[in-house]
Amino acid sequence: MIVVIGILAAIAIPVFLSQADKASDTALKSDLTNAAKLLQIAEASGEALPSEITAGEVVELGSAGTFTASQDLTVTGSAGTLCVEGISGSGDEYSADVDAGLRNYDCDGNANGVFLSTGWRHVCMHTSLDGIDCWGQNTDGSGQTNVPALGEGEEWVTVAAGGFHTCGLKESGELRCWGSNTYNVRVVPELETGTRWVEISAGFRHTCGITDAGGLQCWGGNDDGQSDVPENLRNGGTEAVIAGVDGTCALTPSGGVECWGKNHYGQSTVPPSVQQAHVNSIRMGAAHVCVLLDTGEIDCWGNNHYGQTVVPERQSGTRWESLALGHYHSCAVTDAGGVQCWGSTGGDWTDRGQSVVPPEFQGSGVSAVHARLWQTCIVTTSGGVHCWGSAPAVPPEFQ
Repeated sequence: MIVVIGILAAIAIPVFLSQADKASDTALKSDLTNAAKLLQIAEASGEALPSEITAGEVVELGSAGTFTASQDLTVTGSAGTLCVEGISGSGDEYSADVDAGLRNYDCDGNANGVFLSTGWRHVCMHTSLDGIDCWGQNTDGSGQTNVPALGEGEEWVTVAAGGFHTCGLKESGELRCWGSNTYNVRVVPELETGTRWVEISAGFRHTCGITDAGGLQCWGGNDDGQSDVPENLRNGGTEAVIAGVDGTCALTPSGGVECWGKNHYGQSTVPPSVQQAHVNSIRMGAAHVCVLLDTGEIDCWGNNHYGQTVVPERQSGTRWESLALGHYHSCAVTDAGGVQCWGSTGGDWTDRGQSVVPPEFQGSGVSAVHARLWQTCIVTTSGGVHCWGSAPAVPPEFQ
């Protein structure tokens, strides 16, 4: 039996103020977790369950105890599939499955804000409610999966997994790196007063970041000139950056591409056809590069020893939406949500099964693909993470 004990002061949350949004999301995470625990106990005890929980309303869930939410929550489903849902400060819906716990998608299974970054032997995930989680190998005790604790009021906004290090970007614009510090890859350059980091990319042994002025800086290993940023990109004009094994590529606001670093397979020499096109995104493998054009086509160049630059025919009636590159393989997602991978399928030492897409992901259901080394990972449209090849096992709570 549900008994309304009383009404507390309603909490008004101004949705356009970042500090209020942060407080709202913190409260929502606590609300969803606590509500799910109490609902699970009440369900097991045969108690009547609510269809909604109103902000400020003290609700008694029988033997499970009482609960007071900071915002309106809805409860959907039936025995065994119960789900409680709320809205974040940014307007996205998040839920807590009574049996599985907090989830970064709504009760209908639509994912919200799940971003993945694959390193050499570790994987990191960022979500707006949970921040950063990493798993896999802490090679040689480097600690690349040991996410640092944040201070009160601080939040992570994105993450970049590199060779044996990881970097996280805070909402304040501060960049922090952890794990191996070989080549001083974790030593983030000081920025001018009033400037902040807005994007990061972690390579095998170097790191790159873009400031809010569009300036690009790279640091760490520089054996092949991978950290020598072209002068025209240092003070502005950089839209995106990808740090690879021993090279770097950048995307300009006009859709242009520049690459530098090792060039033994021509991977740092941008083809004329790409120079004349408008590029939406760019990715790097060990010695090959692929770009996604605004036409929905993919163009690749560089080392093709394993067929990694030969783009296959996509599903009829679809266009490519995103791409990812490992050392010797490439993958892409179509606008239908299907994944295709190519390269490293010859059964030799480079073939770890990273190009063999599980049948359930070949046609639909995938929102993003990520790859590094000999591993491939995808994020499904329902927010689950799945990996294959030499990737570390995905924790059950993220699948």
